[in-house]
Order: sequence, then C-alpha cells, then structure tokens
Amino acid sequence: MATLAALTLASSVATASDQPAARAARAPTFAFYYGANPPVAELSSFDAVAVEPTSGFDPRQTQTPNTAWFAYVSVGEVLASADYFKDIPKDWLVASNSAWNSAVVNQTAPGWPQFYVGHVIAPLWDKGYRGFFLDTLDSYQLYAKTDADRASAQAGLVAVVKAIKHRYPRARLIFNRGFEILPQVHEQVYAVAFESLFQGWNQADKRYAEVPQADRDWLMAQVKMVNGYGLPAIAIDYCALGDRGCARATATKIKALGVIPYITDPLLSTVGLGSIEAMPRSVLVLQDGLPAAGPEASAGLRAANGLLTLSAALGYLGYRTEFADMAQPLPDDVSRDRYAGIVVRMNSDAPRPDALRAWITHATDAGVPIAMLDRSIVPPVASLQQALRLPSMPVPDTTTENGRRLMTARVDGDGFTTKAAFKDARGSVYSGDVLYRVIQKYGFPTTVSVVDNAGSGEDSLKTLTPALRATAKKIFALPNVEMAAHPSSDSSAGASFDVSSTTANGNGAPATLSGLGALSGLDSALATFQQTDQPIRFKPVEVHYSMLAGSQYASLQTLDTMYDTLSRQPLNPVFSSEYAAKATDFDRVAIARDGDTWQVRDAGYLRTVRLAPGQAPELADSVGVAGYAPGPGGVYVNLTGTQARFSVIETHAGAPDSNAGMAYLQQANGSIDEFTRKPNGFSFDLRTYMAPNFTLANARACRVSANGRTLVPLAPKAGAGVMTGVATYALERFMTNRGKPVQVTRIDVECAG
Repeated sequence: MATLAALTLASSVATASDQPAARAARAPTFAFYYGANPPVAELSSFDAVAVEPTSGFDPRQTQTPNTAWFAYVSVGEVLASADYFKDIPKDWLVASNSAWNSAVVNQTAPGWPQFYVGHVIAPLWDKGYRGFFLDTLDSYQLYAKTDADRASAQAGLVAVVKAIKHRYPRARLIFNRGFEILPQVHEQVYAVAFESLFQGWNQADKRYAEVPQADRDWLMAQVKMVNGYGLPAIAIDYCALGDRGCARATATKIKALGVIPYITDPLLSTVGLGSIEAMPRSVLVLQDGLPAAGPEASAGLRAANGLLTLSAALGYLGYRTEFADMAQPLPDDVSRDRYAGIVVRMNSDAPRPDALRAWITHATDAGVPIAMLDRSIVPPVASLQQALRLPSMPVPDTTTENGRRLMTARVDGDGFTTKAAFKDARGSVYSGDVLYRVIQKYGFPTTVSVVDNAGSGEDSLKTLTPALRATAKKIFALPNVEMAAHPSSDSSAGASFDVSSTTANGNGAPATLSGLGALSGLDSALATFQQTDQPIRFKPVEVHYSMLAGSQYASLQTLDTMYDTLSRQPLNPVFSSEYAAKATDFDRVAIARDGDTWQVRDAGYLRTVRLAPGQAPELADSVGVAGYAPGPGGVYVNLTGTQARFSVIETHAGAPDSNAGMAYLQQANGSIDEFTRKPNGFSFDLRTYMAPNFTLANARACRVSANGRTLVPLAPKAGAGVMTGVATYALERFMTNRGKPVQVTRIDVECAG
C-alpha cells in the first residue's frame, strides 16, 4: 500500500531525526473499542483508536501524544437510549434495525445535517474529541428501495459529512463503509473501515461466519477504490474472545492483501489484534481478608504481608500490579487483553469460595494464566514469570538510564534548626550550614526541605530566624538543589541510604547508619546498594538523610565518605522530581509487537527498556534507539525519546553480530536529547548535572567531538578499548548560568566508511 506512506499521522513513531526516511514509512494502526473503561495503556499502542463516548473515557485526561482518539457515532441509526433521541422529530425515523434494536433516520429530512452536528458532534467536540468514527453509513438501504431514493439518501449523507467539516475543519473522520459516497467526500475522510473480510459475525443468529469468496472479492474492489484516493483501508474481523490463534491467522491473511487488520470480539469490548499486538502489562493480585476498596485500602493492600515485595518482583518483570479483595465483589472485566496474569494469595479459607471458584473458572476460560501462592511466600522472579507464563518482552526499567544506574539524593528538614555539636573551620553554627558545603562540594542533584513537618516555600521560610532563613536561601540558591514538594514524600522507590535511622535491609527499604555515623552503618548501606543491584537490578540508588546529619561530626564524616564512594561509581544522578516522573511513566508505557519488531510508546521521562541477557536491539533498522549496555539481569536499551521501534538479535557466542559495524552509545551519566542518526555516525545533546562522561562502542574508526572540539578517549582498561572498539570520554564540568544546573554538550560522532 504505497499510498499509505503519504499519510501524515501525528502519532507516527518514525521520525526523520533518527533514521533514514525510507525506513520511516509504515502503515498506521487502528483499534476500535466499545467497552466501558477503555484500557488506555494498551490501546495507546495504536495510532488511532475509536471508543464509545459513553464509556467513561475522557480524551482531555489522557497523556498519549502518539494516539488520536476518535468518538464512535452512528449516523444512519439511533438508539432510544441516546441523549438526543427525544429531540429527533418522530417523522424522521422511517425504519428499524431489529438486530440492534435501533431506529433508522431519514437522511433526506430537512435540517438533519444541522441537527446532527449540533446534537451529536458538538457535545463530543467540547469533551475533547477531535476525530469521529462514522458508523451506519449504509443503513439507508433499509428504507430506500429505488435508485432515486438511494441517491437522495446518499446526498443526505454527503450533506452530513460536509456539515461536520464546515463547522469543524480540523475534525478527522473515519468511515465505516460509506463506499457509495466516498467519491464525493474522499477529501474530507481520514480512513475507511469495513467489517468482515474473512471472519464475520451474524448478530441476528449470534454466530461467527466465514465470509464467502464472492463477498471478499467485492470488498477488495472497494479497497482498491479507497487506496486510489490515498486513504488507508481497515478490515474489522471477528474471532471468539480469547482465541488468539484465530486472531493472528486472520490478521496475517488480511495483511497479505494489503489491508490494515483489526481482529476483535463481536461487541468490540476487548483490545483486539491489529497490525500490532498490544502486550497487557497488568497483573491482578487477589488477597483475602483485606479492607474494602478505596485509597486507604489500596495502601493497606500494598503494604500487607509481602505484597510490596510481590509488586517489586512483578515490576521488575515489567508489570503493573492491581489489587482486589476476595471478600468484595471481584472485577468482571477479566480478559487476556487486559491482564497478563492473576495471582491468588491466601493463607486461610476463601471468604466466598463458590464465588471465587466461579470467577477463577471464568478467568481461566478467558485464557488468563493464574498462579496460586501462599501469602507468606514470594517466589523468585524467574519462577513467578514461569508460573504466570509471562512472555519475554522489552521491560520498562526505572533503575537505569543510558546504561547507568540512576541515583537521587534527598534531604529532609528534620533538624534544620539544630545547632552543630562541633565547630568547623568556617564557624558553622547550624546543621544546615554544614550540609550546605557537603551538597555544594559533590554537586549531586539534591532535593532539599529545610522546615520540620512543612513545605519549603517562601511562606514556611518566614517562620525561621533571619540567620536560618539566610542559610535556607543559600542552600536553595545552589544550582544542584531543588525544593522538596513535601519533606515526608515517599522514599521507598530506591535503594536508600539514611543517616538518621537505625534499621537496614536489602528489600528497597532505607539502608541506614546505626548511631549517626557508625562504620557498620556505612557498610550496611553499601551492602544494600549492592544487594539491590546484583544479580539483578531492582532499584536505583537513593541517598536519603535529614538535616540532623550536619549536627554530628561522625555522621558528617560518614556522609562525606558515602558521597565520595558514589562519586567514583558509574551512576546517572537526577533530581527526585525527575525520578518520580520516570516512575509514574512506568505505568503509562505501552509495549506492542509488530511481527519481529517491538514498539515502545508513551515512555515519557522513562528512557530505558531491558532485554534478556544475550539479546540486543538491531540498530540498523531501529527507530528511537541510541545504543545499549549489558548490565545486571539483562541488556539495557537506551531510548532517544518517548517511543521506539526495534527488532531483537541474539548476541551469544557464535551468533552473527549485525551491530558490529555501527557505532552506538553504550553509557552516559546524563540524559540525551536531539538524537540524530546519520549514515556515518550520530549526534546528540548530552544533558548532565555532573562532569560529562560517556562511553561509545564500535567507535575505533570514529572522530568524536564535543561542541565542535575533538575529544581524545580515556586510556582503556586492561582487556578493553582498542580491541573491542569501546571508548570512554570525559569532559570538564562548567557552569555558564547558575540558574540552569543542566550542562548541555553537543556530541558528534563521525565514522569512516
């Protein structure tokens, strides 16, 4: 379908900046979902999605810049339940469709186009929809029995389409069929869909039916016309719920004919399979004996009996965790498109055994894998993946960016008003004065609060003495400091070092210093960093302490030692607010498979996906990939933006390396922006808080420059460097604007050949 290359989609994942234009062209993808509460994360894998506007979906509340949302609207028929049904003159209703219990509207009725735009389209436009899926465009055939009547009805439909585009010129319209009027309005149309190219659904008889060859031939003649106008043609076919084999086989046959497929259930109430297959990323966890649903209960569910640990294990595998209480009504929308699996955890008799048994049977029939676990046991990650039959896929990863483990530092305000118990060379009086110099010395991006149990805005600073207020303003003036939104914000996201507590463990809870500075506490903190990094990386590094750390000399020395140790490790430091954005985007990332190609979409601030050990992205045909680096538990793929496409290759010994001739970014201690791949290399902006440091692979025949100045790589470590083509470059830190803590360095890589 060469005409599709000319179709401009705001959501196209291909951009000219990171791959040649020849590889950027691909057919758009479409989905149609009429169920309640559409699963946005899975549907956002598609370029265009039509939803039922009464489903509770609000396009204004979604953060899916790569997906266009269309409202389903019926033109030729109306249900009695429609809001505008009561306002339609009854003499406009000239027939009925018993299969769907709907009334058929006379398209030639005076004022119908204006009525339709005002009562149907305008309210949806006000709700944020900018696209509309026009259904029942051929229903006029139920009442128009002569050529003249059919021509009049078609003219009425044309008038409706033109009225929509006259009032809303930017509205995008997808037709369901409407072949007869397409020659007159094709310039106003975005795409054309039709039903049942191979697999149909007989609504009257409630059965699936194979489409006769004669019907398929007629439809393909219409497809030829649609393509002739430069429009994509979409076939919506139907397979039984959960029959992925039927869906995949039907999609393959449709694609072979040059048509965009979408295979779903007859009610279009599940996420179907199209040119891509969206991967469900939610696992439902059932727990017995817990409070009713609600915000407080949700927190209890997460904390109780190791569920947080289970969530961490599932998160490592790339899955969101949803919770349900077995004592309450269980979700009725459990299907394979929405849930990758179900975990049932119980250590006593089920509160409603018959209801639970029936629910589990229903979920099993829907094809959802179920694992039964004792509530006190969390199986190893590999066992959990095997029990739930979770597929191997690119895993959104919040621990790493550009091949390096993320790090945050946060200082709570407790003890800011405490006087230091020692005198330093500068005569510091308060703990804040002492910590100011530590934060300034190491330069790590740090989130700071200075007031106990309060925010850190100007109003709260007014409660301080002039001397303390001056110290606070001095701290916040540092370019590597951001104000904490609230000092008691959650700190459980990372492997944490805390100089003001007295407990330590390796499960993501704070690793602390016993007795405000004992060396055993430092060892415990370093051990926790190691435990959450090896053999698999569960957490980023989080340094977390309070202002009290500046009041005691021992804790200050320990903090200094900790920072010194971390400054010599390959980390990627970010502010806590930046990490929070990455963690939030974990839930939004959409993963889909397009044959042998993986699609990552809506990653937002999250810029890493992890592959299994021994795998790598194939760089030559990739989009949105800067490179990759092996690390604990797998291979970390460096994304250049919010979306990417790549196939996966094996890199084990003896396997051909298709990336051998391409230079790529292996590691960097900052984020990358404005990435551009060229035939002989690539360029990018490296945004760092520390002195820039990055590593390239396959770069021995490349000239590397920073802001136009040629760089010389660091001396390679034994066994690396020249032999492997891996080179590391280090630059000095400079500050041109104290108000802008990020240093932006333009890196250019030009390779011979």
